[in-house]
Amino acid sequence: MHLSLYRKYRPQVFSDVVGQEHITSILEKEVKSGRVHHAYIFTGSRGTGKTTCAKILAKAVNCLSPKEGNPCLSCEMCRDIEDKSVMDIVEIDAASNTGVDNIRDLKEEAMFTPAKGKYRVFIIDEVHMLSQSAFNALLKILEEPPEHVLFILATTEVDAVIPTVLSRCQRFDFKRIPIEKIAGRLHFVAEKEGFILTEDGARMIAKISDGALRDALSLLEQSSVYSETIDRETVLKAAGIAGRQYLFNMLEFIKTEDVSSGIHLLNSLYENGKDLSKFLNELAFLLRDVMLLKCSDKCADLLNCMPDEIDFIENYQKGVSMDFILNKLDILEKGLNSIEKSFNARVYAELLVIKLCKEANTAQPIEKPISVSAPKKAEKEKEKPIEKPKENAPAAAAPSAMQKWPEIKAELAKKNPMLASFLEESRAQTDGQFLYVITENTFFHKMIRTGENGNILLSAAEAVTGVRYKLKVSAAKAEKAENAALESLLAEAEKEGIPIKRD
Repeated sequence: MHLSLYRKYRPQVFSDVVGQEHITSILEKEVKSGRVHHAYIFTGSRGTGKTTCAKILAKAVNCLSPKEGNPCLSCEMCRDIEDKSVMDIVEIDAASNTGVDNIRDLKEEAMFTPAKGKYRVFIIDEVHMLSQSAFNALLKILEEPPEHVLFILATTEVDAVIPTVLSRCQRFDFKRIPIEKIAGRLHFVAEKEGFILTEDGARMIAKISDGALRDALSLLEQSSVYSETIDRETVLKAAGIAGRQYLFNMLEFIKTEDVSSGIHLLNSLYENGKDLSKFLNELAFLLRDVMLLKCSDKCADLLNCMPDEIDFIENYQKGVSMDFILNKLDILEKGLNSIEKSFNARVYAELLVIKLCKEANTAQPIEKPISVSAPKKAEKEKEKPIEKPKENAPAAAAPSAMQKWPEIKAELAKKNPMLASFLEESRAQTDGQFLYVITENTFFHKMIRTGENGNILLSAAEAVTGVRYKLKVSAAKAEKAENAALESLLAEAEKEGIPIKRD
């Protein structure tokens, strides 16, 4: 029977595990020194080596001739564990054994001494799937484990594991594997298998796999069926993803509000059997790269694109505003969360393209507010009212334009480039006590809720003006509507003969 690549090339010793050196080095030292913990929890995204490290650790603690904390792979115990002919290593899938009865059976089995090795090792995969009662049953044996028992819990959702279980385990967090390290491993496997793998093909596989080496090896094997030479186009075809040029074309259609061309491009992808959800997801990743370059040149090392695509991204970001980019990402984020649940993915994808091409492509102009003295409004403003000055304190002056706002934004860019980028289409006023920031950027409104971001902005203002203001943030649209409503009210009052004093 054919053995898949990810199983054939599964690491057998800690030094073969890719991208998790911060974990494997500690495990090696613990095994070598004989100071093995009774319970471990391995957490991280799929395909990053959790189960692999669990199996290596199970071999290492039972190996008859361990080498520098690694299993020798040649002794009787190592061979029996590899052949699964020894009963001392028990693997449990918690996704299908979620109940308390399953854990009770495990507790009874753990009482028996090892048949051959030094430890009885229980590897519980997807442990977060256990029920609350099952967790409580597991907790009891974790508190008072037999000396011959070792538990290794693996999960992709560590937050779902109850804190009392976590506190009994030594925790290791597995990181997503970098593109460069995945590409290096792919070249190693391709050479062993006789595949012709190009550099751009390896990087594209690594990029699509999103830090999961197991997924990368599966895609490498799938791509080898399509062509003898595995390059970028072969990988895209094997993965069912549209070519990158389609993404560039779609971005141009969004920029120029060309709905018809966008819908036709989407229809072409659909008829060629491409996954529209994957296409839109790739579009979101590409827009993320545009956002990072727009934010700062210093973010270039964080880009997820291929090297030959950087020129397009640099030119594209120069022709759009940060508000434009954030608006499109917001539309994609909401849409991608719903597209899988949609009754018709094609229709929903078309709806998303229409929204991307038409919805709020430019920021609305911000009008200067009108300062008037008028009767108190009947309805309260949606935002919190301006704080009243304390007794005996001088009354605040009427808000006026903050003349040094451009300088404040420049100072803010030095302290926090991302926060400053959200204020491109904004203005500010001050009454001597408060700094009123007026912007329609919803991302800025979200970020400023964090007290730290507000303090950074006020520090920038203080550095420029020498004054420590209090902060108020409002939406320009709401202010414009309020002014219009107020003007209408004043006009009606004047018609009734009520004298109105305007400043």
